[in-house]
Amino acid sequence: MKSDPRAFLASIALATLAAVPVLAQEEAKHSIRLGLKAGDVLEYRTQVLRTTKVESPEAAESQLDRTVWETWEVKEAADGAIKIQITTKRISEKVTGEAAYEFESEGADLEKRIKDEPEIAPIAGLVGRSYTVTVSPEGEVRSVEGLDEYLAKVKEALADLSGDSAKAVRDVLEKSFTTDAFRQALAPTFAYLTATPQAKGGTWTGTVRRDVSGVGTIVEELPFTLADVDATGKASVTYTAKATFEAAAEKPDAFKDVTFEVSEVQGSGSFDLDTKNGWTAGAKSELSWKVRMTLKTEPVLAVDQTVKETTTVVLEKGTHKEETPVDGEKKDEEKPADGEKKEEEKKEGDG
Repeated sequence: MKSDPRAFLASIALATLAAVPVLAQEEAKHSIRLGLKAGDVLEYRTQVLRTTKVESPEAAESQLDRTVWETWEVKEAADGAIKIQITTKRISEKVTGEAAYEFESEGADLEKRIKDEPEIAPIAGLVGRSYTVTVSPEGEVRSVEGLDEYLAKVKEALADLSGDSAKAVRDVLEKSFTTDAFRQALAPTFAYLTATPQAKGGTWTGTVRRDVSGVGTIVEELPFTLADVDATGKASVTYTAKATFEAAAEKPDAFKDVTFEVSEVQGSGSFDLDTKNGWTAGAKSELSWKVRMTLKTEPVLAVDQTVKETTTVVLEKGTHKEETPVDGEKKDEEKPADGEKKEEEKKEGDG
């Protein structure tokens, strides 16, 4: 019995039609990696707002408002490693509440301020200093170098602390400001990057660890989603963290007789990646948790507090440097930012 050729043609048509929706739904994939090049210069402003509310035994509230201006200069970008020199240009900080104080580095005599108030050395001592971070395009922070002199000066300044709580304050600050602490603090900046190209709606995971005053670590499991990629190439990555708390095996002396219970840790945020230029264009994160501190006093004292922290990162300016042949050699030439022109070009146009 011969098969009907019309049935054969119909089956081909149905197969073709069935494939059309699949092809139509296939999304373009985007690289969620750093594409920085040697000579790139980025200027970031980062603001941290942290509110601490004490609920018992007596109600109280304090707030930290810190803004840091940094310049990132890419020194090398090859063989899967990007070396970035980070220079702290300015720090402005204000604390309200019982331990209120203000700090503004711009126009300040920093050496005198550190001498008068040794406890601010970790912050004030950073201004004008540079250190180098090596990171992979996929966001792995491999090393932090160039902090030895800064850390030595911080330790030297803290040695001048006096008063009943001097040793406790010194112990906490020295443990909070180390090379490893800097590496851990930088990790969230690059945590959203991934080696796998993603389509809109694509998901992947990352992990971030945040130290809590040396008494433990908040561990955030971050399920990232590529929420959108606009016409300019800006990729928006969002997440809602699943967070837990790990108590430190060894606490600073100041907290030897204090038990910490951390609960209700919640976090969320977003990152903007400029896929055309290969750099982070901005970020925002929110993290909150509850802490019960139990002091082994007579009678035993329990202190309950809620902490909420918001971090906002803004790219104020990004500049590329291109290599241009000049007399048989290559010379670094700065490429102006969008909307700007070099003075030479303006003069030629006027002529």
